[in-house]
Amino acid sequence: MKNRIDYKWYNKNWFKKMAPVYDYVEFLLINLRKKVSNKVNNPNAKILDVACGTGNQSIAFAKNGFSVIGIDLSSDMLKYAKKKIKKTYDLKFVCCDATRIPYKKSSFDISSISFGLHDMPEEIGIKILKEMKRTTKKNGNIIIVDYYTPRERLASLLGHKIVK
Repeated sequence: MKNRIDYKWYNKNWFKKMAPVYDYVEFLLINLRKKVSNKVNNPNAKILDVACGTGNQSIAFAKNGFSVIGIDLSSDMLKYAKKKIKKTYDLKFVCCDATRIPYKKSSFDISSISFGLHDMPEEIGIKILKEMKRTTKKNGNIIIVDYYTPRERLASLLGHKIVK
């Protein structure tokens, strides 16, 4: 993938195929998602969950009573996420491009991305991290949960500096 257009094509086509089976491995991550959600110590936190996929991290936050907006580029993944929403959750899902998050500066106490950066081209990952920084309040937090091999360029940048 060389650019944003290739990534959008890949994202649309890959996750259209993966959406129906994506949650089959969720049992491996459920405890990690709970731990991440339990780390939030602001009971009134407004959270943006970027690249939310089928919504599992968004739902973990919402179960703890947080106000959550999950965003993803894949409408197919979001179809599955929306099926999981309970009326008691303060949660909504929005299909959008995270390189241009449609919210104002400093709109959220916390921005999170879980398992979304490792398969993105570096330029897109950097744009997304900058957008997360822009939409997160000055004293807010950015949560990144992912895996990588050290030779990947974006991953090595994460170890040194998140956003320039």
